[in-house]
Amino acid sequence: MQALGFICLCCLILVTSTNELKEFSAGDNELAKYIVEEINKMREGRDLEFVMLLRDIKVDVFDGTMYHMNIAIKDRNYAGLEEKGVCRVAVLETKAAKPFIISHKCEVQ
Repeated sequence: MQALGFICLCCLILVTSTNELKEFSAGDNELAKYIVEEINKMREGRDLEFVMLLRDIKVDVFDGTMYHMNIAIKDRNYAGLEEKGVCRVAVLETKAAKPFIISHKCEVQ
C-alpha cells in the first residue's frame, strides 16, 4: 500500500513539474504576434487574435533560426462568435529577410 502511495506521489510531482507555464522573451512574443498578423493576411475573412505563446522550439540553421511554435489564439468566425484555438507554425528567420512562415495550421476548439 505504501509503495502505491509513493508511486502516486512521484506521478503527481512529474505532472505538476511538466505543466508549468514557461516564460518567453519579449522578442519571442513579438515574433508570435507578427506571425498571427501574417496568417490573418493569408486567411481573408477571418480575424485571429494573439493570446499567448504556448511553446517555442528554436533550432539554429545555416543563416538564421528555425522556430516551431504553438500559439494560443482567439478566432472570430463569420457569425461574429469568438472561438479559442491553437496555431502550430514553422517559421524561418534569417538575418537577411523578415520571418518567413513555412507552414501553419490553425484549429479552433
